[in-house]
Amino acid sequence: MSDTAVKVSAVLDRVEELLKVQDNALALEELGKISKDNSQPEEQIRLAHLYGVTLSRLGKLDEAILQFRRSRREAEKVHDEKAVAQADEYLGSVYHQRGRLEEARNYYVEALRIWTDLEDIEGQGRGHRNLGNLLVDRGDYQGASAQYEESCQYFRQLGLGDEMAPAILHRATVVYQKNGLEAAIDTYRQGIEEENCHHYLVLNNYGFMLMLKGEIAAGMEALKKAMAEIEAKRVNDDDLALVCLNIGIAYALTDSLGEAETYLRRAADLLERYPDAKAVEFLLQANDKYREQGFSKYLIVDNGQKLSLAHLNLATVLAWAGRVEEALAEAEKGVAADRMAGYPYLSAGWVYLAAGKEQEASSAFYRACGFEPKNEEFRKALNLLNPYAQAKVGRNDPCPCGSGKKFKKCHGNV
Repeated sequence: MSDTAVKVSAVLDRVEELLKVQDNALALEELGKISKDNSQPEEQIRLAHLYGVTLSRLGKLDEAILQFRRSRREAEKVHDEKAVAQADEYLGSVYHQRGRLEEARNYYVEALRIWTDLEDIEGQGRGHRNLGNLLVDRGDYQGASAQYEESCQYFRQLGLGDEMAPAILHRATVVYQKNGLEAAIDTYRQGIEEENCHHYLVLNNYGFMLMLKGEIAAGMEALKKAMAEIEAKRVNDDDLALVCLNIGIAYALTDSLGEAETYLRRAADLLERYPDAKAVEFLLQANDKYREQGFSKYLIVDNGQKLSLAHLNLATVLAWAGRVEEALAEAEKGVAADRMAGYPYLSAGWVYLAAGKEQEASSAFYRACGFEPKNEEFRKALNLLNPYAQAKVGRNDPCPCGSGKKFKKCHGNV
């Protein structure tokens, strides 16, 4: 092997290591150091493939498609069927991300055909998993379940528990939508105990659902196992942040506020690098003085920004601990991270109220209702402080509270 080939191969090896730790920007920088003119056919295939992976992770999907197509062309020239299947698989993934499902399906099907011809068990497992993901997006949950089960059968043959993880996650999601929380918990338990899948995301989701069921101690146990797995694999991305966020919430729900603060701060720090990451999550509420009036200790946010949720949950923990000035600062960070949703204003409103700032709390609850006028929790919080805020009266009309003031100078001043 020539010195040039050795250097190219070494750079590509380094890029793969960078991609493993999600350092995509540096991976792209390293790829730019390679001269395409000096690389061998096998290296051309690998170079184009790694370019495609890096660009897709950086959100440059059109450029990624060009690189995967280039990788496929180079692979066809040397009759490398495995590399062709890999290119098709990734092209399917990129088109899937863009919502072009029919094109994605065509690439997924072709990749699976090649993996089947090659008798590549792992490739077949991924192929069925990819088709399952596609069918979920098409709303065909029964078809998706069949694909996921097929996928797991292949991965079971190889003992690849981690490769089964995405199939288990999606299978549990389908089960949850069709049969509810208990059935989804059983699906995760089966994946962990019977299929020997101890991937941190499976353990995290299992722990989260146990918490939803109210089994906080069992949920914490699963989450701690997820943390052990994620640390063993040296993962340092938004998945780690999500596990930290959930452990922090579990500690908060058991009134271990010091531990809760530690994990929530760690989650918030990590998520500064992933401001757009979203999740279904607990949202703690600093409404402890008003629980007897029917307010819940927490809500579940369906599609919240993880960064916002980390700051808001930390704010609530600090408010519970009586550290209201610090809580206010965190609440404002939470609102700033996701201004176009109602839940941050509700959470911040309770923190304002804990700090004795009733006007600010009322305004925050009013903003929350503006985003979701029919949300009963939002309306109930606003009515606690300002039952006339949403009254259908003119701003210059008398306030319906009977004060004699104009509405805009009284309860309409929000």
